[in-house]
Amino acid sequence: MASSDRTATVRARLASHALLATATGPDDVLALRTGVQDAGPGTGPASLALRLGSAEAVLGGVADGSLVTVQSLRGVPHLHRAADLADLRAAAVPTSRADLEVVCGPVEDALAERDDPVGEVAVVLDQVVRAASGPVRKADLSGTATGELDDVLTPWCVPCGVRHPVDGLFRLATLRARLALVPGERTQTYVRLPGRGGPTRPPAPATRAARTRLLAAAGRLADPLDVEQTATWLGWSTASVRDLLPAARTPGRDQARGRDDDATPARLLPARDPWLRGSDRRWLLGARADRRPEVFRSLHAPGVVLVDGEVAGTWRQQKKGGSLRCEVDAWARLTATHRRALAADAELVAATRGLRPDLQVG
Repeated sequence: MASSDRTATVRARLASHALLATATGPDDVLALRTGVQDAGPGTGPASLALRLGSAEAVLGGVADGSLVTVQSLRGVPHLHRAADLADLRAAAVPTSRADLEVVCGPVEDALAERDDPVGEVAVVLDQVVRAASGPVRKADLSGTATGELDDVLTPWCVPCGVRHPVDGLFRLATLRARLALVPGERTQTYVRLPGRGGPTRPPAPATRAARTRLLAAAGRLADPLDVEQTATWLGWSTASVRDLLPAARTPGRDQARGRDDDATPARLLPARDPWLRGSDRRWLLGARADRRPEVFRSLHAPGVVLVDGEVAGTWRQQKKGGSLRCEVDAWARLTATHRRALAADAELVAATRGLRPDLQVG
């Protein structure tokens, strides 16, 4: 890709991610359509706060229930608008054995041949949580559910030394059962979201339509989209993505390009921020493609520093007393303007956790 084309694509991508000009509210944050991953204490709310320019807006949404954390894409915790959950539940239905195994890993034929194994687990999870007097921890929810499910759905787990629901099934089933994660709990703790209706499977046409909409949002965020990376992001098979891609493609790039006078600031994006999803990783890192192992770690992934839309360093956060230390490893010299921009972002990130910022740039 020519330099001028890359610059235009990166700028359009920044606008789609609300990283040029702040969004006016959660409804205008496209990244919430796919969800903002909660990859550690405060990362999901921080990613959203950076797009809104306000920690209070995020914390207020969490408090009033308009923003919730559920196990959605890949069965992993993501922050979403509550208004999007019905569509998300439909999009999360595995449509093939390959889809199921993306989240669950290889499964036995007896499990793959079940009509709706996610739904079977979801029905039991729904019953357990409804019968509880309050929030339910994962261990208690899983343990109680195991006694109500057959051996195909609860095989013997060698590492745990017990039977329990297949982990991927359990995680997908929490969304179908309308379960949200309680914010701030050290161990995963679930509560049922308000609303009527049980964990029924949406009709196939509704699932296909919802999946197409979700892929369309992902495609706008991930431009230039990479099929394999997008499939990994959504937790679908590559075949499912290729099948829906023609219908999901929108003409042209995202229209929210940002004004010509919008500054392209230095940004402090938390670990597993949506910016890092869906595109070829070499393209995304550009001249820093050799840094892929450092940025895209399977465990303990860092956040990234963006300068002029390019990944220009990594950073990590650590709570120390009443402060949040944000330690930046910059790959090149940062100007005073960049440092001020990063300091402002550090303040937002810390505020989502009720802490004072302590930015350290190395």
